[in-house]
Amino acid sequence: DGGIGTRSEIKDGVYTGRPDGPFTYGSGKAEALRLVADERGINLSASYAYSDSESDLPMLRAVGHPVAVNPDAELERIARDNGWRIMRFDKLGRRLRIAGALVAVTLLGGGGGYVAGRIRRSPSHLAALLRR
Repeated sequence: DGGIGTRSEIKDGVYTGRPDGPFTYGSGKAEALRLVADERGINLSASYAYSDSESDLPMLRAVGHPVAVNPDAELERIARDNGWRIMRFDKLGRRLRIAGALVAVTLLGGGGGYVAGRIRRSPSHLAALLRR
């Protein structure tokens, strides 16, 4: 339970704005991971780590089961080269945009078809529509 991240210093109950411990980015994240593992007796070779960025390579290399999740291009290449698991998840926003576009095309197509049908049946109806 919990998380690993950069901690901020608090002195006498006041936030100082300075870091308190390693900066958890790149090798600092792997260092923080090792500290927590040592404190809690966690076997890193039996542990999993998940990331989407090559900046987390030190952390991924520190565990026995690294997993690339929606990886950037470089992490994907490295994961493939090392035989690491790669997981992909669709982003909801992209799916919503695609669904919205399909609805819009359907509505426009349906509306256009309706108008074309009306014009074919009654050319005088088009003239009436244009006069409005």
